[in-house]
Amino acid sequence: QTEISKSTSQTLLLDKTCETGSIAHFDRLYFINNQDGSQEEVFSSDGRNIEKVYEADLDGDTTPEILIQMDLGGSGGFKELVLLKKSEDAYRQIWETTGFSGARTSISVNKEEGYALVRVQFMDSNFKPPKPSIAVFGYDKGDFKRLR
Repeated sequence: QTEISKSTSQTLLLDKTCETGSIAHFDRLYFINNQDGSQEEVFSSDGRNIEKVYEADLDGDTTPEILIQMDLGGSGGFKELVLLKKSEDAYRQIWETTGFSGARTSISVNKEEGYALVRVQFMDSNFKPPKPSIAVFGYDKGDFKRLR
């Protein structure tokens, strides 16, 4: 188990599980209630390897979203990104994208403007040979999407 974040009321944990003799991962992300120890699962990887978890307020509403980067396995090094947003006291998946070879993800927060951008550096296989590229994602008019 890896602690992602901790507040006075709850702790966000990543539990990584890989079956013996398999490359499939059954990782899960969950909250532990710091008062009573109860658990609430937020996300299950369904065979994918969770590599990174970011907790950041991406839309400026003061409630952090959870961005998950996963390795899809195989020789291409392709990554998948999933975004979870809190709605009605539970986190729900609102966005997913895939196909970034060798991706490195980062989040930059502009506190003055009240928003954050997700940058994904990757090798663009649309070119021969593949060339380094950057995709930028963020909120635009209430929707999380690729901005450039």
